[in-house]
Amino acid sequence: MDINHELAEQLRQERFTTKEDLLSWLTKEKERISDQSKTDKNHSAAFYYAYANLIQKFYEAIEKAVLFQKLEDYWFYSLGISYSGASLSLVHASKCWKNDSGTITLTSDQEFTILNVRGNYLSVEQYASEYGVGAGTVRQWIRRGKIRSAVKVGQTWIIPELTELPARGFQSATYFYNGNLENCPDEFNYLQGYTTVLINQNRDDKTLFDICLAARNVEPYSFSLETKEREKLELFLISNPQVRYVDGPTDGMNIAISTKAYVNDWLF
Repeated sequence: MDINHELAEQLRQERFTTKEDLLSWLTKEKERISDQSKTDKNHSAAFYYAYANLIQKFYEAIEKAVLFQKLEDYWFYSLGISYSGASLSLVHASKCWKNDSGTITLTSDQEFTILNVRGNYLSVEQYASEYGVGAGTVRQWIRRGKIRSAVKVGQTWIIPELTELPARGFQSATYFYNGNLENCPDEFNYLQGYTTVLINQNRDDKTLFDICLAARNVEPYSFSLETKEREKLELFLISNPQVRYVDGPTDGMNIAISTKAYVNDWLF
């Protein structure tokens, strides 16, 4: 796109464009979580310990990385933090404009992941010990779709260290995949051709769950399942390495951070 030097400069001021920008934000984040961990009752000490370790590992990886000294106009870095770890991406803005508040809004057309830092994982037994519950209870939570961040390795389940005890009641879920699931059982063949699965509890009948399948340029397909059918579907999705679970809007993980603005409650 044509260079608008004023917009390009503002984008450079608002986004991460140097290693120093990235390290500065991570330093502030380390300080913030250290302070907040002393008073926050919504997250466990184990969560804060794991999150602080991930941020420190990410900081050290970026510090050692060889990055561009100066990015071309409309290019910037984006941080991604999730249950599975942290990532650094290089993003190109295809369109930029000032929004009503005077800051930059953009759309992107290119993104390249240039650095990944894997988070720590726990065995079912380690997770159970951490939270004082039985290993059988943890396996049941996974089977019922209550620990969606779990990963199946062969016949064994591992759980990201950042995963806390599941909340009571049903929580909405979103899953992504590439539209073609290999070795998909016939009973889930309806997933083929779509890329997104949205699962919500029915407002009128709490024993039913509304499933919406969506993909770009494809008509959405919606239907409802009873509890056991929904749990079976979720277990298939969770255990499939081609499928990625994305947290709901009130959950803190799986978030992309592309601005220097310090948002106090982005995680919590």
